[in-house]
Amino acid sequence: MSSRIVVIGLGYVGLPLAVALARRFPTTGFDISAERISELHRGIDRTDEVAPAVLRASTLKLSARPEDIRGADLYIVTVPTPVDEKNEPDLRPVLSACRTVGAAMGRGAVVVFESTVYPGVTEDICGPELERVSG
Repeated sequence: MSSRIVVIGLGYVGLPLAVALARRFPTTGFDISAERISELHRGIDRTDEVAPAVLRASTLKLSARPEDIRGADLYIVTVPTPVDEKNEPDLRPVLSACRTVGAAMGRGAVVVFESTVYPGVTEDICGPELERVSG
């Protein structure tokens, strides 16, 4: 049995991870930016983390449509966590990813957070949001 993996956020962390995972597992890379997905389909990675030839040769599926990530076994969240003018983390991208994953995941799915967050965020904020949205 082969696990289906979804990587959420295709920036400088998520895209290389998704491409590497796609070498061994059915993998979908998801990004909220349809423009980003369009560029990647054309072999253009503006982060320059993945060479155009490698990107074009990859079996990675790419999507900006939440319905395309339903039912995966493993979700890996790699969205940015910027800081504001007070140097406080902006958790909106992480919470948005939680809502997207929560709506798509089924019972038994595993969610891994690669986004940089302060201690307690995964357990105190992300977990409850995933539970709330997933039911």
